[in-house]
Parts: sequence; structure tokens; C-alpha cells
Amino acid sequence: VEVVNPPGIEFLNDKQFYRLIPTLISAYLGEEPILGNLHTLRFGEMTATGFVFSPDTWNSVFDNKANPNAKATWVVKQVEGRGGDQVWVGRFEDNATWAALAELVKADPATYIAQEYMSLSYIDFGGERYLTDFRYICYVDADKIIVSAVPWGRAVNTTTGKVNLS
Repeated sequence: VEVVNPPGIEFLNDKQFYRLIPTLISAYLGEEPILGNLHTLRFGEMTATGFVFSPDTWNSVFDNKANPNAKATWVVKQVEGRGGDQVWVGRFEDNATWAALAELVKADPATYIAQEYMSLSYIDFGGERYLTDFRYICYVDADKIIVSAVPWGRAVNTTTGKVNLS
């Protein structure tokens, strides 16, 4: 039995690695990516001397003085969170939670990312509407690519805006 990404095994946290995929495609395949990533921000950058906090990035995500609806455009994720844990969907968070999150991020900015909000799919089932995350699971090696015949997914009736395949 071969398993592509079994529980507990990971190359690099997917939330950190995700934003590098277009660069890797360009560098190693000499091609431009066909599909784009969601706009993803880090709250600073790693330098030779350590992580350098970016107040401009933090302000663009959390400083809502100029635009009180700005939080509706961001999803903040702790990079080591699992299964939807440690994910805050701005449009579904109350102001107190969003303000507390801003302080958490400021205290440890290297462990968080922010992504532009994108509404997931919805399906209607049993007279109710479910937020749905569909994904085609695939196996890729040097000789073959195998894609599942049907999408895998999870659908939840939720008001948090979070749904996760795990």
C-alpha cells in the first residue's frame, strides 16, 4: 500500500509551502502556472538575522479604522493549525475576536499567514445549504499521475465559514 501524505508526515507545512508553488513551477519546469494561488501574505519575512515583522502587512489585514468592513476580505491561519483549527474567517468573526487575533499575530507574526477570502461552493441537501470543500485527490510520481474518479470533500452546515477535508 502506498500513501502520498499519511497523517503525521509532512515535507513542510502546507500553509507555508503553498505560496511558493508558482515560483517552483516557474523555476523547475520553466512554465508559468496555469492556475493561480489565492493572494497569501506573511506578516514579515525571514532574513539572515531572523524573522522581520511587517507592520504594513499587519495594518492591511487588521487596521480597520479606515474601512470597518476590511476584515471581511481576509482569512487568517496559524500555519501549524489542523483541520480548520486556528483559522479565522474575518467576515464571520466578531470585532472582539478579530481584535484579539490581531494581538496574537503581532506577538508571534512568523506563525500566521493571511489569505484573501474566497467563498467556497455550496450544495443543497435535505432542504439545507451546506458549505462544501471539494478536492480531487491525486498521486503523482515520475511514471504516472492517478486522479481519484470522484472528488472527496466535506460539507458542513456552518456559520463559521470553515470547512476542512481532514
